[in-house]
Amino acid sequence: MRRLFADPKHGEAIREDLRAGLSAVPIWMQEFLREILRADPREAKP
Repeated sequence: MRRLFADPKHGEAIREDLRAGLSAVPIWMQEFLREILRADPREAKP
């Protein structure tokens, strides 16, 4: 997921969409996604 979020063309839009709809996913997934969304996408490994 981190590599997907780091995509230069679509990564930011994907992250923003997930942030906007975070309340629609299960609590366990919210916790997982929050951690990933906080990380710097430029640190993703190829």
